[in-house]
Amino acid sequence: MLVLCSNGLTSDAIIATLRPYVDRQKTAALVVTADPLYKENNYHVPRCIEELEELGLAVNVFDIDKTPCEDLEQYDVVEFIGGNPYYLLDSVRKHRTEPILQRIADSKLLIGWSAAAFVFGPSLSLVNEYTPEMNVVGLKDLSALKLSDIEVLPHYDRFLRRFEHFEETCAKYEADNDVAVVRLNDGDAVLIDESEVRVIRAGMNAIRWIFFDIGSTLVDEEEAYKHRIRDMIQGTSVTYEEFSEKRIQYAKEGYNGDQKAIEYFGLKKTPWHSEDEVPFDDCEETLRTLCDRGYQLGVIANQKLGAKDRLDVWGLGRYFSVIASSAELGVSKPDSEIFLGALVMADCRPENAVMVGDRLDNDIRPAKELGMKTIRIRKGIAGYAKPSCEAEVPDFTVDSLSEILSIPCLIEELL
Repeated sequence: MLVLCSNGLTSDAIIATLRPYVDRQKTAALVVTADPLYKENNYHVPRCIEELEELGLAVNVFDIDKTPCEDLEQYDVVEFIGGNPYYLLDSVRKHRTEPILQRIADSKLLIGWSAAAFVFGPSLSLVNEYTPEMNVVGLKDLSALKLSDIEVLPHYDRFLRRFEHFEETCAKYEADNDVAVVRLNDGDAVLIDESEVRVIRAGMNAIRWIFFDIGSTLVDEEEAYKHRIRDMIQGTSVTYEEFSEKRIQYAKEGYNGDQKAIEYFGLKKTPWHSEDEVPFDDCEETLRTLCDRGYQLGVIANQKLGAKDRLDVWGLGRYFSVIASSAELGVSKPDSEIFLGALVMADCRPENAVMVGDRLDNDIRPAKELGMKTIRIRKGIAGYAKPSCEAEVPDFTVDSLSEILSIPCLIEELL
């Protein structure tokens, strides 16, 4: 098994996940080669030894620059600390350690964090985008060991605050190379065991689930609204422009703009034309990217029967593991019961979930009151509304779905 992490076994989540795997293991090697200057005196070493001992392992410090790398195979667990990825890769190549590490990853437990997480992956090209000055050994070939095809970016939360355009650089790298990079905060890890890949997030407050509204969130309802308005004003003296202006005015005042405009003009609400709804252009790519980052996705929406079928028609159903629709559950937003029902289906605590929606009253307030994080997407008529109280102030506001991918709480805590 291979574990790629940000700064070692520093979270309870990683320790708890690994404990069953090391239940019968006895020994561990802590490899310090990546730090060419301090080696065994690296300030992380005492902490790493303590973490491995917490798993019941007897620990020896190891350096492939000084000890035959073949000796690594006598250990049950091998952990490589961080340091300089270029130096580490050069040393691994120089001492012909690649096949040994592959065998350890295949039959035992191999852990690599920070620099080692890059070296165990497919390439150092991503880290080279940020810190080419670390290449003190003059490596020309940046292809790494390819123990896994998964590319990770350790210390994401720290570096996001430290480096300008940090996320933009990573996103461009993903687009240019057609890859999905797993962003790891300190305390996070990726566990790769044969065909199983698990993303482990640190802390009880790590985001694991992202729930979406449907209308004016995942799908564009503009044409459907226009169709309904034309139907309602047909045969009356009310113009399309008059109705649209009035609904926007009411929305800005904090009312349900559509309903108030209907009442103002004395109109009758006509049927909704769901056939006019289409997913936003960036919808599927955003959902796919969030899934690639390790998030579970769900829907919490006021919908008529058949929400799953409609999502499937749009090609979106495969991204959602939970669909909480008002017609199926018999309760509608803003009632907290529909949110609680979705959380129960997901086996998720509110603090481990995010709600994304366009309406402050239906989406943001009830989710926030339950303890979920909230993202408001300013789309449709609800985009004109202003928060009426503190409970309606979202944690984040975006103007498009793709902007969600750059929100720190998601990048930091979830894939």
